[in-house]
Amino acid sequence: MALFVVPETPDVTGEPVLARLGDRLEAAEVPDVCHVLTALPLTPTGKTNRKELRRQLMEDTDVR
Repeated sequence: MALFVVPETPDVTGEPVLARLGDRLEAAEVPDVCHVLTALPLTPTGKTNRKELRRQLMEDTDVR
């Protein structure tokens, strides 16, 4: 499971986010990876572009 985050401040990294979730959620509910983005990719109709998020996930983790 992956988590995509768009933080309010640019100094946020994925590790503290996952650690905070680990304090609040069961281990099975904590995502394996956290990607910090400047903005969510959008489709031309303004919806979240899930295909682009998947592409970024595959590119960043080299999972095929």
